Amino acid sequence: MTATESPATAPVRFVVMYETPSDVDAFERHYDEVHIPLAKQLPGLRRYTRSRQPAPVRGAPYYLVVMLD
Repeated sequence: MTATESPATAPVRFVVMYETPSDVDAFERHYDEVHIPLAKQLPGLRRYTRSRQPAPVRGAPYYLVVMLD
């Protein structure tokens, strides 16, 4: 946080990490049709980033990593 930002205006990032779903097609369809439209309604959302091939940090890589700023 910079000196000009108050806690109410400080940037926030949500990181969501998904393991590989058992039914990838159903997951993708539901994610595209339900999750993305809901996320885009978040007040103040500035950026939505979706990574399909994230590098593993520890253990097996996640199927999908999403960041909401």
